[in-house]
Amino acid sequence: MCQELSKIVEKERTKIVEAWQSQAMEKSNRQLNIECLNSLFDFLLDIIQGEEQNKLFKTIDEILNKYYLTNQLYRSNFFQEISYGKDMICQTISQSLDSKEISWKALFDFSDRFEKFMIGALDRFSKKNSEIISYHRELFEQATNFLKSTVNFSNIGLFILDKNMNIIYWGEGVARLYDIKEREVLNRHVLEMFPVLEKEGVYQKLSETLKTGESFELISLAHQSLKKGRRIIDYKISPLKDKKKNIIGVNVLLNDVTDRKRDEQSLKEYERFISNFFEDAAEAIFVLDENDCVKMWNKQAAKMYGYSADEMIGKHISKIVPNDEQSQKEIEHINRIVRTKGFVKDWETERITVDGRKILLRLTRTAIRDERGNYLGSSVIAHDITEQRRLEQQLIQSEKLSAVGQLAAGIAHEVGSPLTAISSLAQLLYERSDDEWNRDKLKMIREQIDRISRIVRELVNFSKPISTSIGEVSINKVIEEAMQIVRYDKRLKHFKIKLDLFPHLPFIRISFDQMLQVLINILLNAGDAMEGKTDGEIAVSTRLVGEKIIVSIIDNGVGIPKESLDRIFEPFFTTKKAGKGTGLGLWVCYNIIKGFAGDIIVESESNQGTAFHIILPVLKNLDEPDNE
Repeated sequence: MCQELSKIVEKERTKIVEAWQSQAMEKSNRQLNIECLNSLFDFLLDIIQGEEQNKLFKTIDEILNKYYLTNQLYRSNFFQEISYGKDMICQTISQSLDSKEISWKALFDFSDRFEKFMIGALDRFSKKNSEIISYHRELFEQATNFLKSTVNFSNIGLFILDKNMNIIYWGEGVARLYDIKEREVLNRHVLEMFPVLEKEGVYQKLSETLKTGESFELISLAHQSLKKGRRIIDYKISPLKDKKKNIIGVNVLLNDVTDRKRDEQSLKEYERFISNFFEDAAEAIFVLDENDCVKMWNKQAAKMYGYSADEMIGKHISKIVPNDEQSQKEIEHINRIVRTKGFVKDWETERITVDGRKILLRLTRTAIRDERGNYLGSSVIAHDITEQRRLEQQLIQSEKLSAVGQLAAGIAHEVGSPLTAISSLAQLLYERSDDEWNRDKLKMIREQIDRISRIVRELVNFSKPISTSIGEVSINKVIEEAMQIVRYDKRLKHFKIKLDLFPHLPFIRISFDQMLQVLINILLNAGDAMEGKTDGEIAVSTRLVGEKIIVSIIDNGVGIPKESLDRIFEPFFTTKKAGKGTGLGLWVCYNIIKGFAGDIIVESESNQGTAFHIILPVLKNLDEPDNE
């Protein structure tokens, strides 16, 4: 008989489904999915055919998961809509059956099985709901306990006030922060326990939250704790509400940031100390990353190299390394040592400045590593020893000159008398001889004796300078006097001499005659250097730089070889042809200028001319004219 009912129902499937869909729209105002309706229809056929209860429950779970629960619908929707379908099927079967009692019995059996199964299903789902609710309650309790443990962690604490400002919850964190147990504060007014909160402005915010429901954050508020003294507290105040959103109290979450603020202050002080040390250090200090690019660049580094921090940060260190093979190999060698050994100390090397000058430095470079020993970069401390080396060379030169001076005094004494005697005898023989050949040779003897005498005289002048008057002198007048003397000298008269004298220069304290000697000597040397040139030219200029006067004498002669520049002020050293110079002129000039607290600098290259710069300290201010 079940098969007969199934055939009747299946035959009318389309009609039943359409009527079912219409009734669901009319009663539930919901458009049922056709696929869902056919699944529900098949489920009812299973009930008609007497399928086992477990299979029916499995089918229900599949339908619920696929068409209801995933679409934010509830099991109640399912039971309501399956009931619509059952009514449609029963109505269709009743219209198709004859009056046989057995046919109607089958229909009643289907209806009865449906009702019993639905009751069983409801009971099953009720148990499941209870399990789910119990599980959710457990999750909620776990979440609540986690929240409490979270807000009571470390320096964070929570306490709760009721509408009367009485403390109804006192967490472990706040108990630890205040060193006050829960039993000491529960059900007591917050001001009774902590009257200082009113003075600090916290109580007013608590009252306002209770009245208006507004939340507040109070950051880094000074708080005077009875047991722990002055503390810095961050407060977060929010309303406590019931299910109907009524305000029933106040939540107070606080964070003791005293230690953090102290650490931050210590860190700031340390950073200021490091920053001041780094920026105000007398040495050039900079930091390189692992790729040797500049990360930090202090003021002295900017002063020494001529590049600002903005110009150097992010740039490779090769920017300040001379672009020659030796220097490039050297920087690679230093890198290897720093990465393997960890440092190089007092390494002397050359670097190049923004204007192309080479400076001599003493470097200390130290590797920077993380806690695992990974190379992060390096710090560099550079000390400019260019001037130190120059002074050392000057000291060596002075010691040489001192030794030569002592030798010169002895030579002048020992050689002077015999030379005078020889010169007198040569003169006597010259006057008595009538032989031209003898007279010519005696003349040559006298000329060579005069040359020796001149050298001895210069030695004497150096070892025991001639007493000269020192006074306030106008350097421009000395230059003009020197020009008058050398203008018609055969070495200079065919060359162009340009004067560019700065007007109204301050006076300098020197010997007019000795300064004149220096200028004449350098000018005549310039003439010798331009011998044979048709376009020879000498430029003489003066200028005032700070508290110094600089006299420059520049020629376009043959220049001085690089290897000879460091020796030109040594006695008896000369770059002139044999017989053209004694090698004492610049030696004497150097010592005269040094004797007046000045300096003399030479710049020259082969076939590029030579520039002598004489630097002398001023005596008077610019507003004191030199009466030229």
